[in-house]
Amino acid sequence: MPVAALLKRLADAVHDSPWHGKVYFVGGCVRDPLLGLPLSHDFDFMVEEDAIGLAEFLKRSELKELALTTYTAFGTGALLGGAASLEFSTKRSDSYDSDSRKPIVREASLLEDAERRDFTLNALYLPLQNWEALFDKTQLKKLFLDPTELGLNDLRSKLLRTPRDPKFSFDEDPLRILRAVRFRQRFGLAYDPGIAKAAKELSPRLSIVSRERIADEITKTLIGPNPGVALRDWDEFGILEQISPDLAAMSTCVMSPTSEGMTVLEHTARLLDKLENNSSVVRIAGLLHDIGKVPTKQVIDGKVRFPLHESVGAEQSTKTLRSLRFPTKDTTRIHHLVKGHMRLHGLSDIGKRAARRLIHDFGDDFDLLLDLIEADRASYRDGKPDHNFQTCKRTILEIRNQLSQPKFESPLSGEEIMEITGLEPGQKLGALKDKLTDAVIDGELEQGDKVKAIQLLKEWATQDS
Repeated sequence: MPVAALLKRLADAVHDSPWHGKVYFVGGCVRDPLLGLPLSHDFDFMVEEDAIGLAEFLKRSELKELALTTYTAFGTGALLGGAASLEFSTKRSDSYDSDSRKPIVREASLLEDAERRDFTLNALYLPLQNWEALFDKTQLKKLFLDPTELGLNDLRSKLLRTPRDPKFSFDEDPLRILRAVRFRQRFGLAYDPGIAKAAKELSPRLSIVSRERIADEITKTLIGPNPGVALRDWDEFGILEQISPDLAAMSTCVMSPTSEGMTVLEHTARLLDKLENNSSVVRIAGLLHDIGKVPTKQVIDGKVRFPLHESVGAEQSTKTLRSLRFPTKDTTRIHHLVKGHMRLHGLSDIGKRAARRLIHDFGDDFDLLLDLIEADRASYRDGKPDHNFQTCKRTILEIRNQLSQPKFESPLSGEEIMEITGLEPGQKLGALKDKLTDAVIDGELEQGDKVKAIQLLKEWATQDS
């Protein structure tokens, strides 16, 4: 269903309810149209009374197809599904338990509700009955509400400011420190002077925030524009130490005597800004790709070396991502990319067999690996072309384009090999199947050629006897 149609249904339902005139759009769904940005499909609403009751009413009446979730402790209800998510919060003034992010909620005026928001640019409102103004910037400018009288000016001035003292705001909800970095990065803002000072002082408070929430902010930030800017801010504010001491250590590890003092962290920031692919998996792999350089750094005959840093870094990446409760599947993929980011190092071209093995080893993530390697190379070169990498990339892509499928497999299943050889399940059976797969990768055996595969099995059996 188009978003406009959904909002009309919502407004019509509320018009004939006790909540008429008591519901407001708030936050990004008002801010973004004012900036001329596309309207988000995630809508936050401020409700003057009983937001959960409103969400339950809408679920029973006009929006039956959406899934209802309620959060009693926060006084919020959400309707999710289809093209949009709708979250309703009771107008309130929050205070927080000092050892958690759980709010203590009481009713408040509109100004008090605005003052509890994270930033002035998110303390902008629009009455629900004026929903059509979200699609008409001229009308929106006439109808939106700015209770702090700071939000619109801060948008125009590109200033990130908290409605209250940032020390108070960050102390009660430390996740706002990470959000500050993300909003500055996303919109190209300058920090109000108090924000940077408060962020540095209070970043240790991130220890009370769930690791999952921190991981979510990291991901949102990395897939946005200018992730290198965010990484430098994370370092400056002490956030990296809270995310992972292994990451924080990159800020003091100098790459080499000839790198003009460039640290591993600065190199990583440059890589992230060169990485055009905004897949969260490859962006996080970019963040972590050289994390292994700190423990492997050696100076031999005046030259800095990082032996096997990709393997060490892959293990550290897995440890870091597990601590942040990242999904196991994503963690495995990122581990694989970090471990593989040196696979083309030092090559001026690549042979057919090596190219086929690279394609096989990375499967669906092969393009992500090439993007990661290309950004890694570009971060050192100040815009100069890397002819060696481009030659390798061209060769690999030509070979891949000739393949009917990028994943190489043994023509024979384990059951077929057992039937032919008489072997029982076990290591020897697995080794034979892997050997047939290797033969396909190396071009000695065509994909699906069972006749030749059986012939090879017999030859190998003769050699072993």
